[in-house]
Amino acid sequence: MTKRITALLLSAVLCLSLTGAAFAAGEESAIRAEAGSKKISVSLKGLTEGATYYLCSLLVKESEAAAEEDFKIVRSFNFRAKEGGVFTYDFEGEPIPTLEAGNVLRLRVPGVDFGGDGYIEYTIPDGEDAPVTAVSLPKTASVRVNGSKTLTAVLTPDNGEWTSITWTSSDESVAAVAADAKDAASAAVKGVKAGTAVITVTVVSTNGETYTASCTVTVSKSSGGGGGGGGGGGGSSASGDYSIGVNRTSNGSVSVNPTRADEGDTVTITVRPHKGYELDKLTVKDEDGRTIRVTEAGDGKFTFIMPDGKVTVEASFKAVTAEPETAAPVFSDVPAGFWAYEQITWAANKGIMGGYGNGIFAPNRSVTRQQLWMVLGRLNGSSPADMAAARAWAMSSGVSDGSNATGTMSRQQMVTMLYRYAQMMGYSTAGRADLSRFPDSGSVAGYAQEALSWAVASGVMGGTSAGTLNPGGTASRAHFAVFMQRFCVLYGIA
Repeated sequence: MTKRITALLLSAVLCLSLTGAAFAAGEESAIRAEAGSKKISVSLKGLTEGATYYLCSLLVKESEAAAEEDFKIVRSFNFRAKEGGVFTYDFEGEPIPTLEAGNVLRLRVPGVDFGGDGYIEYTIPDGEDAPVTAVSLPKTASVRVNGSKTLTAVLTPDNGEWTSITWTSSDESVAAVAADAKDAASAAVKGVKAGTAVITVTVVSTNGETYTASCTVTVSKSSGGGGGGGGGGGGSSASGDYSIGVNRTSNGSVSVNPTRADEGDTVTITVRPHKGYELDKLTVKDEDGRTIRVTEAGDGKFTFIMPDGKVTVEASFKAVTAEPETAAPVFSDVPAGFWAYEQITWAANKGIMGGYGNGIFAPNRSVTRQQLWMVLGRLNGSSPADMAAARAWAMSSGVSDGSNATGTMSRQQMVTMLYRYAQMMGYSTAGRADLSRFPDSGSVAGYAQEALSWAVASGVMGGTSAGTLNPGGTASRAHFAVFMQRFCVLYGIA
């Protein structure tokens, strides 16, 4: 037993080391909550994109005066950093207590030092007179000569009080702050001539503390068309510094707006395939041949951020081919009236489950843990080559500890692994249900309490025909199909 615990601890340490330990998350990372609520909001930036973080924890103590050991863990979780190295999530409901003014929140993410402390904290403010505790501005912004851009100082907390706010420019001849910005949280910055200036906001809080934040503003030359802010704005002017070329194509049309743009402007591409065709490939490249990232905006529109130089847009179209209708599988032991007929048919058509040959599905046969690992690994895109690879993926992702791979799986084990997978993928798992309405709720294992509460609230799991949860009951192949179908529909996958 001791060896197994030691092995698991070593495995956890190894997993943590894979996330790139001991780097600092971005300055805008925060943990927030309001008095009277049971919701704690987390926003992390500056993480390693795509990395999975394990054994994270939310803690709460009654007040700043309380002892360090009075911190209580109210939620442990794993998560994967999204595109751009960010993670945002609202933790709601039990076991988070009803929060009160003065409560201190703490967030720990192993491997992230948050500027040296190893955690971030937040004290819930009391009423509307909470003093400012921090102020921030964007790191950079851009504007054209004769144009302007509004910079907003973000105060923490957002209901914070101040006695004065002052805006200054390091070089008024390059970028000047509007005179009416005195004691305002936002200020218009006007581009005067090409160059760079640093805009600084100074806030004096009601608690007597002074806070500053700065933004580097780059001003580009006027292109004859007058004003217009940069830094992600993007108007419809065709008088920007750089051209946007569109290569000729067939079987569809491609247009851009604007046709010229400045660095940092947002450019919209509109794609219209001819009848019987669909977009096959869309690429945007800069003058050095590097590919520019394109974001789909819906309704045939795509956007990209203009680089420092001209770009070329190229699209190709292909004929639409009708997908052949997939005949519903016919299993002799799953008649049309079978209670899970629809879900089993769905799972077979999606390739999630198959039969045993000779038209047999065996709906009452049990399912092993490693079979679920394989399915989730495929959904994740990891495509494990075999059961050993599926087990390794499940352990590294935090879905399972990898034990008892070939053993039968209970209903609560299946739901718990689905819940962990959803958390790992960053899906919302906020809903919670009161399990006490089920007569056998007391038999739910401690590790599965939160997962089953989520599963019942989200509709992934329901009561049995006898009105019970039956958490320790063996999960059959029919149960597997039902749970997977509900899970995939819930999150719009597969």
